[in-house]
Amino acid sequence: MNPMVAEVNRLIADLLAAGQAVAFPGVGSLIPVRRAAHRISKREMMPPTRAIDFSSELQGKTLAEQIARAAGCSLEQAEEIYGRWLGHTYQEEVLTLEGIGILRQKHLTLEEAFDERLNPAGRKPMAVRRRRRPDWMLWVGVVAILIAGGIGYYGYTKIYRTMGERTEQQQTEVVVPTEPQEITPAAETESVAEAQQETPSEAAAVPNVAEKPAPVQPTKPVEQEQPEVGVMNMQSGFYYVILGVYSSPENAKRAVEQAAEKDETMRCGVYRFGSKWMVSPFESEDHEAANLFRKAHAEKFPELWIRKAN
Repeated sequence: MNPMVAEVNRLIADLLAAGQAVAFPGVGSLIPVRRAAHRISKREMMPPTRAIDFSSELQGKTLAEQIARAAGCSLEQAEEIYGRWLGHTYQEEVLTLEGIGILRQKHLTLEEAFDERLNPAGRKPMAVRRRRRPDWMLWVGVVAILIAGGIGYYGYTKIYRTMGERTEQQQTEVVVPTEPQEITPAAETESVAEAQQETPSEAAAVPNVAEKPAPVQPTKPVEQEQPEVGVMNMQSGFYYVILGVYSSPENAKRAVEQAAEKDETMRCGVYRFGSKWMVSPFESEDHEAANLFRKAHAEKFPELWIRKAN
């Protein structure tokens, strides 16, 4: 291969690998793109990948401008180099880029070595496992039942206490029966006077109200410990890809939001990690699957590491 052609091809490969579009006047543009991860079955998913698309329109800097910047020469000299390079690589509407791929009929077929450079984690499907989320509706239902039970118990004790007081009051109202006597008109006034004198002593002999029992205090329903919202427990034997470990759940949730802003394909969960909180975007029973996920995101998240839950 012509040394000049090989050097320009190397420059193009470096630009594409760095995510920069390259425009080829008279041909079109090569544009790096990212393919998001997607499921292919309930148990497998394709990892995120990088590819190179072609566009008939010129996008980004032209190859001549990139040559001028890299070689430190004038734009006129760079355009002359571009013209000679194009004469060697573009034949019958086929652009041959050794070390990169072949552009034919507006489609670029990448060489295997360059595809591995773009996707070091490969294109093999990855095993996934559905995260087990806490059933919040079940917890809400349990709490509602406990509250309703507490209210019902309090109402029952209130009614029972009131009924007991009424029964005791009725029992104190004692009626003293008397035998019928003949009352003569002369003795009527005397009988009334005697009755008025005897009434206080008789009333005193009858207790007014029986001693009331001590009121029964309602007991509060047992409160069950609620799990922290959004925090899960690790499953023993699973491998977790770890984004970071934090001293508070607020910091962990903030890290989850920042990861999603940085890469929309990152869906992280928060797990208990001793006295701290761990953020993990991926879990699997297979260590190789976890390692593939880590490698697939190493460019944006080089701090990822793997731990097996005990």
